[in-house]
Amino acid sequence: MQANPYVYPFIPFQDLSNKKFLDNFIADQFIATNDLSKLIAAIPVVQPRILGQDINSRLLDIFLDDNYCYGPKENIQNNLAFWHGRFNYFTKQQAPIRLIILGFPFKIPVPLKTDHTMPDLGEVLSLHRLYTITQLIREVYSPGATLTIFTEGVFGKPPHQNFWCGGKFTGVERDEWTAYREQLKNLIKILGYENSLSVTDLEEIESLVPDFQTQYEDNVQKFKKQFADGEVEAIKKYDATFPSVYRLVSSREYPYEDLLDVYNDDLPDNAVTKSVLEIRQDLRRKARESIFCYHAYHQTRYDTGVMDKAAPNAIYLTVSPKVGRLGIYPISKDVHRLPYHGVPVWHESEKRFNIEYLVDIRRQSGPYTKVYLRDDLEQQPFYYIDDKQLSFPT
Repeated sequence: MQANPYVYPFIPFQDLSNKKFLDNFIADQFIATNDLSKLIAAIPVVQPRILGQDINSRLLDIFLDDNYCYGPKENIQNNLAFWHGRFNYFTKQQAPIRLIILGFPFKIPVPLKTDHTMPDLGEVLSLHRLYTITQLIREVYSPGATLTIFTEGVFGKPPHQNFWCGGKFTGVERDEWTAYREQLKNLIKILGYENSLSVTDLEEIESLVPDFQTQYEDNVQKFKKQFADGEVEAIKKYDATFPSVYRLVSSREYPYEDLLDVYNDDLPDNAVTKSVLEIRQDLRRKARESIFCYHAYHQTRYDTGVMDKAAPNAIYLTVSPKVGRLGIYPISKDVHRLPYHGVPVWHESEKRFNIEYLVDIRRQSGPYTKVYLRDDLEQQPFYYIDDKQLSFPT
């Protein structure tokens, strides 16, 4: 999967001209909350290859390992002095290393991808990966590391926004993304990760810059003007971001059958019905506005230095690799979707988890078992099992 420095890249749906949904869910299972730790413990931890002679090199080896490094290794290798300096700030004091990562906004509101609004086993797998990284650090550096997740609920729809901006940026209501964030915190507690992982929403740190909102709105207009004027960098950002954002903005309000054609790239506009074309045009409009807002928000973060105020000297992890960030696979190198972009599936024959689009598994023979988490208010499958053996790892 080719990394994108602007946004996590989209993975295409399987052939959407196939509209044959199969009766492939043949059983239900239920697990309790206290089963989660047992389930996660069954996932083997891949040990990175540690070769460095000094502590900063050994720490960096974790993030250069093929099983953890997402994106070009050159982003790190060409800037070794920078990264040694970043780690040295902590190691010279024998202090825990402070890591941060942005992500976990909410479940993507596209019905072909997922029918969840709350975290499921996909988020558990990703939290486990982040926790694992802190523990790998502890193995080579005894003070260990802490990691703060800055959730991107702010990319939902804020109440002060009078215009549709992708929902600062995707059309997800505040109640939904705050509930999602609180359940993330709850999962961290359930898994026993609270000494290593913590959660703060980006919205919470905006107050560190009194005129953050004003600067953000100014940057929206600047980016729009740069794009309209044909500035190369603005066009580059827009073009690189559009394919992903088009498939992130909310399409919940539209008929499921229509969405199969809406997202079918093999169907040109002149080959679809009027209703499908209208949906496409609406999603394109929303995606366009979202992109302006998305890049303007990040530009405002950079301009104001708000992240340095919130987490001074912290080391950035990212799933959108770029210079100055340590790119990581969010679950494993074999999982090419973010946990909130699909549904988690345990493949019994391969003994591994994957994140897949719901529409895709509904059209595959399976058979699949739906596994529910007891006391889950949403009562949607927490994950799926793909195999006739109908078992899950314990």
